[in-house]
Amino acid sequence: MKFKRLTVLAIAALSLGAVACGGGSDSTGPTPAPQSGTIKLLNGSSATIIGVYFTKCEDSSWGQNRLASTDSLAPGALRTWTVEPGCYDLKASTGSKSATWLNRDLTPGGALQLAVPATVASTASTSRDIHASSVKSR
Repeated sequence: MKFKRLTVLAIAALSLGAVACGGGSDSTGPTPAPQSGTIKLLNGSSATIIGVYFTKCEDSSWGQNRLASTDSLAPGALRTWTVEPGCYDLKASTGSKSATWLNRDLTPGGALQLAVPATVASTASTSRDIHASSVKSR
């Protein structure tokens, strides 16, 4: 009788230990694929960027400025956005000049790393919505 009770307790303890350890397996299964990517924009110019626009390649307009109305991207500054994977068109504007990148593919977990060239310099306008509703030209 005593032997039977010890056996039952030993089995119960082993069962509890296996459940607490996740069934005895060290495998956590496959790692799920990332569902997003990043767009990284470096202002490599000496001008302040006041407009950043990016939309899916199939969109016909630039859409809204991705910088807040009181925000800008100073020379040498880096900004990162998390977005869903796909094909993107991008534009960075000083108000009078801009840099444009078309048909850039972003893979899940990937990054589009772009730098505004030094040749983009501000000389006039400071309108923040200069491209907000403009049609993309290719």
